[in-house]
Amino acid sequence: MCQSALCNRFHSVEERLCRWLLVAQDRSKTSEISLTREILAQMIGAGRPSVSLVTGTLQSAGLIHASRGKITILNREGMKEAACECYQIVKKELDRYLAKKIKT
Repeated sequence: MCQSALCNRFHSVEERLCRWLLVAQDRSKTSEISLTREILAQMIGAGRPSVSLVTGTLQSAGLIHASRGKITILNREGMKEAACECYQIVKKELDRYLAKKIKT
């Protein structure tokens, strides 16, 4: 949670949105994520207009396809490059936690 708070304070809307979409895909195990831009804005601590602009940029870059209430990740590796380092930090710690939990 601390990492997310720091991320929301210091990283760009684009980096935070990419991080959040990657995490959502990891958890849902599907490339299509059903979320509105309003919910995404709340999740990353940004305004809806900013999320709409960044969504358009990511779509133009071929990383995602966005339609009303749905975002499909088309290029996961590209999304990882566009995300901040927080994605890898949180993923590594979560994987470590889950592996430890499975062993016990």
